[in-house]
Amino acid sequence: MRSQKIPVFILEEHNEAYYVWTECVQNGMLPAANNVLYHIDEHGDMGVPRFNKSINCVNAAEQREVRAFTHEEIGIGSFIMPAMYKGIFSSIYWFKVQHKATKRDHLM
Repeated sequence: MRSQKIPVFILEEHNEAYYVWTECVQNGMLPAANNVLYHIDEHGDMGVPRFNKSINCVNAAEQREVRAFTHEEIGIGSFIMPAMYKGIFSSIYWFKVQHKATKRDHLM
């Protein structure tokens, strides 16, 4: 049985994932549309960003443009919605840690 290599990217900030996703699409490592995102984080990171320039004006084939857009326009709490808008992901599943519930029966 032949093993398949899975690429791994180590990022400093959450929003850098947008750049990596677009780079993976450009290099054929990820289909251009209709992917499923499994987001495992305490925070949803699905805020709607307020751009100073249109995401549609960024040439996805120019990595330097995408990198600049990622760092200048997309925040760490709003990097998923631009990828949804561009069609990279069609579904998102958010997995959040469930903290231990505190029983408060004695207060009632």
